[in-house]
Amino acid sequence: MLIIKRGEKDKIKGLGVGADEYIVKPFRPGVLLARVRTVLKRTIQGLEVNPLTRLPGNAASIDEMEERIEGNRLLAVLYLDLENFKAFNDRYSFELGDKVIH
Repeated sequence: MLIIKRGEKDKIKGLGVGADEYIVKPFRPGVLLARVRTVLKRTIQGLEVNPLTRLPGNAASIDEMEERIEGNRLLAVLYLDLENFKAFNDRYSFELGDKVIH
């Protein structure tokens, strides 16, 4: 939300009606761009998380690994895969399967 009002009540109202960010005029274009990028990144990350575990999904994990490799930053990866877990869910229920995974 980009607005000229500066009061705390105005900000609370704006955020309360669903604004992801609140920017007061006048603003610096660089700051506006950085905030828009942050909101977009946060939105994309939210879409890519596993709904059960809330852990990042494959795309987010790959992006993070590539970013660290390209930046020559430390990286450690642990990958777990439960083979034939569908059989467990079929026998004991998806509800119990979700509890096991969680």
